[in-house]
Amino acid sequence: DYTWNKADVCLPKLVPNEFDELLRLIKEGWSKRIVKGAFFVNKVVIKDLPTYKARLKYELGVLKSMGFEGYFILVERLVRWSKENGVRVGCGRGSIGGSLVAFLLNITDIDPIRFGLIFERFINPSRQDLPDADLDFMSSKRHKVIDHIYNEYGEENVAGISNFNTLGLASALRD
Repeated sequence: DYTWNKADVCLPKLVPNEFDELLRLIKEGWSKRIVKGAFFVNKVVIKDLPTYKARLKYELGVLKSMGFEGYFILVERLVRWSKENGVRVGCGRGSIGGSLVAFLLNITDIDPIRFGLIFERFINPSRQDLPDADLDFMSSKRHKVIDHIYNEYGEENVAGISNFNTLGLASALRD
């Protein structure tokens, strides 16, 4: 007999106080993306600031209560390293587009307030599931990102996840 037990979320501790580090990164992003405006994003009109502040406060509360601050720091570091080293990164695909924190950290280029996207599609406070940032790296330099992760965190701490699909008859003939 075997009983399946879901393991607790396990993330590396990247800095002594992850919440303070996340706040520091968010303040930088707020200055660049909200105050100065960003590529693809119109400068936020002052009357909208209370909406942004309320949403940011809510998201930070959820992240802190669930212990996901380190996850965002990790993803931000990976995206920043990639962009600084000539590896293009997609604008943010899937439910992560609903996160204002991800937008402020330059993980995504999608302003969730402007487009009415929902944070709970990415992180649902009622479920203790680790978020899943769908990051797309340019295929010709993807190996550089993987090598960097191995070098930064140790090969024994990094795993690749394969995704297998099947083709139905019509799809196989079309492909």
